[in-house]
Amino acid sequence: MRRVQERVKSSRLARTTQTQPLAKCAQPPICDVALSTIQNSTSCSLTESNRLPVIPAVSSHKMAALIKEQFHNALHFIFPQNCFEELLVNFNFLHEKCVPLVASRCIGLAITAGAMFLFVPQILKIQQARSAEGISLTAMLLGLLPAVAMCAYSYESNFVFSQYGDSVFVVIQMAIIVCQILYYSEYSAYAFAFGSGFWALSLAILYHWIPFSVILGLQTSGIFFMIVSKGIQINTNYQAQSTGQLAFITVLLQFGGCLARIFTSLTETDDKLVLATFIAATVMNGIIFLQFFLYKNKAKKVKKAQ
Repeated sequence: MRRVQERVKSSRLARTTQTQPLAKCAQPPICDVALSTIQNSTSCSLTESNRLPVIPAVSSHKMAALIKEQFHNALHFIFPQNCFEELLVNFNFLHEKCVPLVASRCIGLAITAGAMFLFVPQILKIQQARSAEGISLTAMLLGLLPAVAMCAYSYESNFVFSQYGDSVFVVIQMAIIVCQILYYSEYSAYAFAFGSGFWALSLAILYHWIPFSVILGLQTSGIFFMIVSKGIQINTNYQAQSTGQLAFITVLLQFGGCLARIFTSLTETDDKLVLATFIAATVMNGIIFLQFFLYKNKAKKVKKAQ
């Protein structure tokens, strides 16, 4: 019996000695766990904060391919269809279709480039004078409406950008002039309201929220509004016997641009509605252009009398 009791005691002691180190390993002290977590977090934060952002490298081959693609697209735009081969490879400078088509594309791009600065002299002149005297607000608004209609109609009709790109820049600059007229008048509070409304209208055209029937109606009536707007400006110049704050360069570019647009419209689109708009605009801008020479001497006499 004593031997059995001694064996039981020895077995119990062995079990306790085996389980105690295991318990210590499975459940380490709380302070050690906290210290290890703090060290890991600080080391991770340091490595992440010191890590530089990885910028994907663009290979020279991809850049060269992109430039080549853009150059090819530009050439294809200026020389559509097989005009590149006919004009620059075969030297067929009398080709019936390619010569007027390429000339129209080049003229259209030149007009678009010039339109980017068409009203800049006018804007600077108003800004320097802090006055829009001699510029009719009604005429500008009536002129802005057909220009917006032209952009919307051409955009919805999928015309090439060189055919109506100048109208886009003209619309933006005319909107700035309208804001200037309002700002330098007693209605300065309406300048911001007009700018917000113009921005909303631009988004509606860009995202095709306006039905094409409405745009077609605006384009058709735009000829009438354009004639009325130019007529008001012509009458204002006639009554004052002066062109006021009108910029000569702006009017000259308008007259020349509309004249060139008659040719591009006949070549690119053959749209009768667009053609009629540019013919009417050429006539009205030509009259304003002539008024600079008619009232030039009278303006000098007024300045000498003052």
